[in-house]
Amino acid sequence: MKYLFFLTILFPYISQASISLVGKGHIAHTPIEMHLEVSDKGEATGSYFYTKTKIPIELKGKLIGREITLETINVPKINEVFKGNVIIFEGEISRISGKWFGAYLGTYGGYGNNSEGYDFKVEGRTNPLLDRNLTCKEMEEAPELAFELGDLGSGYGSPNVVDYDCPKSLSQLDFLQKVIGQASGIRSPSSLPRYCTGSIIYAQWRYYHFDLARLGYYPEGFASRKRGKTQGMEYFEEWSYHSLYNRSVYKEYMTELEKVRPLLTDWYIETHAIDRTLAQKYTENAMERISNYGFGSYFYRWKPEALVPFTDQATNGNYTNFVLSINNASENQKANSLRRLLAHNTKREIIEKLVLAIQTPTQRKRSESIISNAVYSPSNIQILLDAGFSPDHQNEFGKTALYYAIQFSQHVSVSVLLNSGANVNHTYQLEKENKWSCSNIERWGRTPLMHAAQHSDVEMIKLLLEAGADLHAKDAKGSSPIDYAKDNLKQENVNFLSKELEKKPFNKSLQRNSKASVE
Repeated sequence: MKYLFFLTILFPYISQASISLVGKGHIAHTPIEMHLEVSDKGEATGSYFYTKTKIPIELKGKLIGREITLETINVPKINEVFKGNVIIFEGEISRISGKWFGAYLGTYGGYGNNSEGYDFKVEGRTNPLLDRNLTCKEMEEAPELAFELGDLGSGYGSPNVVDYDCPKSLSQLDFLQKVIGQASGIRSPSSLPRYCTGSIIYAQWRYYHFDLARLGYYPEGFASRKRGKTQGMEYFEEWSYHSLYNRSVYKEYMTELEKVRPLLTDWYIETHAIDRTLAQKYTENAMERISNYGFGSYFYRWKPEALVPFTDQATNGNYTNFVLSINNASENQKANSLRRLLAHNTKREIIEKLVLAIQTPTQRKRSESIISNAVYSPSNIQILLDAGFSPDHQNEFGKTALYYAIQFSQHVSVSVLLNSGANVNHTYQLEKENKWSCSNIERWGRTPLMHAAQHSDVEMIKLLLEAGADLHAKDAKGSSPIDYAKDNLKQENVNFLSKELEKKPFNKSLQRNSKASVE
């Protein structure tokens, strides 16, 4: 390093109590090299030169806190001032940056007077990113530098090693564990086969956890990567209306989000010694980043669903304008609004008006059953069934409304569905045999009785058995209803099913008949 040898000649002795800078940088776009020594009293001395000319220009100044001012000395024709900030790391100035003001009166060249100044930056020798191994200590001591890291790879591997488990990372805060887990559960990338996701999910995980660390150690340096996508919450809410399970996930997540918001604000105030307004801004950035990891990457081409006008008023109990708009709405608008009103358990007469206005109750093949959104209201289920909605309409992997009613322990709704002809031995099934399916279902062949053994109680199991549920059916993994109860620690269900199996031992001929009824 020629410049280092040259500057060592100029400044052969550096006090142990001093802080030094040896580095390269630029004024505007012109390369410079600089050397400084700052005493323990903040007195700065040194020089800089333009890399092209190698002519040293002496400097003298003062460091107060992190603010430094340097002026040129001993050259009458040069009058320059550097005003900026320093970052100190591992006993040296790792970076100095700010504005340069000055004029050249001789043959040195330059930019001349500029009241606004020119940007300058000089990088020292102690940047934490140089060794490509970013530690918690480096995040704590030099966050401005540490979180400039931009390359975490695009697949399995990364050119930089980062400690993602540092104590001030948001991922490590106890009160955020649930909401972070919920967001990851909504996204669920790691459980899908590689051909469904690509290796990019590993890079997305790294960038996400790097941002959680940044939001903990250096929240002022976080910038949201929206890239034109600003409707994540709207998308998430709409997604919630497409099944009762989605709705429960949405409501639980939004509840937890509201719970942790004040806790994180208080944490920012205490940890970063800032006022509440700024802490709330950082909190909203964090909530957005966590949420976007969960569902914000799924609406590249999303457009809001078409609804009957004034549906939002109807979900809040104001029906007048909505009812007047029904007849002029499209079939698609009516179906979309019906999902929402059922999810909000809207009163019976409004549901009935909307359902009777739908001319084609048969849903498109393999979509979430609209009846599923009504399982908390047996009377609404009956309205839909009477209007011609099928009790066995199934989603892409074969789940019908009966499964939802079972999962949420709605015994009366289960009875209504069974009495209307719902198939008690329906199974999870792909529309076509497809080994490349990305539905993330392993237990094909699951029956309503297996679902009850896992999610519900003995009374639900009795209902299904009385309706002809196959006690001995097995799924694609070879598990029977009692296995589901055992695997999910439903001991009462295990005890009951054990007694039923003693009464009705396995019979091959009955199994053949059961399979025939499913087909």
